[in-house]
Amino acid sequence: MNKRSKIVRITTAIALVVAVAVTFIMPLGYFVTSYVHIAGSLKAEAEINSRIVSTLINANPDLWRFEQLRLDELLAHRPPGGEEEIRRIFDLDGQKVAESFTPLRPPLITTTHDLKAAGVTVGRIEISRSLFPLLMTTGVTALLGLCIGLTVYLILRVLPLRAVFRAEDELRDLNELLERKIEERTRQLVKTQEELINSEKLAMLGLIAGGMGNELRNPLGVMNNAIFFLQSVMPDADETTREYLDIIKHEIDRSQRIISDVLDFYHTQTPRKKSIPSHDLVEHSLRESAIPENIQLRTEIQDLSAAVMIDPKQMDQVLRSLITNAVQAMPDGGELRIATRQAGTGLLPAREQEGRPQDMPPADFLEISVADTGKGIAPENMKRLFQPLFTTKSRGIGLGLSICKSFVEANGGQIAVSSEPGKGTTFTVSLPIAGQE
Repeated sequence: MNKRSKIVRITTAIALVVAVAVTFIMPLGYFVTSYVHIAGSLKAEAEINSRIVSTLINANPDLWRFEQLRLDELLAHRPPGGEEEIRRIFDLDGQKVAESFTPLRPPLITTTHDLKAAGVTVGRIEISRSLFPLLMTTGVTALLGLCIGLTVYLILRVLPLRAVFRAEDELRDLNELLERKIEERTRQLVKTQEELINSEKLAMLGLIAGGMGNELRNPLGVMNNAIFFLQSVMPDADETTREYLDIIKHEIDRSQRIISDVLDFYHTQTPRKKSIPSHDLVEHSLRESAIPENIQLRTEIQDLSAAVMIDPKQMDQVLRSLITNAVQAMPDGGELRIATRQAGTGLLPAREQEGRPQDMPPADFLEISVADTGKGIAPENMKRLFQPLFTTKSRGIGLGLSICKSFVEANGGQIAVSSEPGKGTTFTVSLPIAGQE
């Protein structure tokens, strides 16, 4: 009798513990996950609105505090279906400058972000949302968890000991599945947040690029002509003057390349394809690229007769961009290898087929690889390499590889990358052979 009572007490205790765990894990997990998502979304929205308001501030750095109607209009703008929010703008003295007020039920979650003018903090934007809907949903989840907990307790309490053990095993599996789902959902939320931030960045950059690209090219062209004139009329200028003129010309060229990259990214034209020998494409790109003397160039052209069906201008830009990146990856010198080969089903040995990237096309394609012996790419940067606005360089806006990927795919090809830290990087461009599309 005592043994049976002991078994009953142990079974009851286990059932009670499991029931309590199930009751609290669901609402707690839901609340924490949802709170993190809300906080992340609010932070991203504060950053986005900060950039929008900072644009207005930079346009009127001395009078922006008095443009209340314009600021109120910016704060009141929300995407369709957006959450109800309170938005406020404060100056450095803590004085409220503008506000978009919507009555919210407490408690509130609030985040702030600095407003900057020419890199200097001039105020802050504050955004608040209500946590009441989350608390209500969490309460419903808690009731559901309680029902599930009671059910588990009753089942474990009335079944024989063997059924108790079986139920414990099933409960453990259920908890593991729940944890995996929470982790998966969290990863999805983080990914969605990153995509939202990127899409907002791209949308704003697109608006700026469309309106300012051509306007900036005109003064840069005038400055470039002025530099050419000065170099022509001052052939006997001292070395310092010539050096500074070269620096100005270099920076003008760099600015024009950045503008061209932005416009190319947002206004990619339909490729004008034609058949062109692969060696002509590679040789033209090499002629137009500046390769320093401390870098050894090695070319391996497998088949001179192979022709590709592409837009020569777009693909020339792709290859020159990859060659420039390879050169920049070897500031102390190294080896630059350009190779071409025909690849496709049945054309490569089994050993080479296993080593090719899985996302490369299986049909008859011409592969053009650009390899360097630089420091390589960190593993954590590989997945973000072709994302717009991502760059590891101290100078640049991170559109070069995005444009390369866009051009290659527009021409019916694919681009892949492999890298080993400390040993170098290889970009492989796969283009359709003429007559194979």
